[in-house]
Amino acid sequence: MTIPDPFYRENIQLHPEAAPAPLPRTLLSSFLAAGLFTLVCGLGYPLLTTAVSGA
Repeated sequence: MTIPDPFYRENIQLHPEAAPAPLPRTLLSSFLAAGLFTLVCGLGYPLLTTAVSGA
């Protein structure tokens, strides 16, 4: 039994929803994720630990 490759050309024609996302959409989601994690890990966590240690 073989596992079908979703990026194989014949599968894309049969299942258009299996096509990879366009590059601008991928880049936008990557930058948004990087910004979110920067805020959470670089600002949120230090503020939270500072607040907890001061209490």
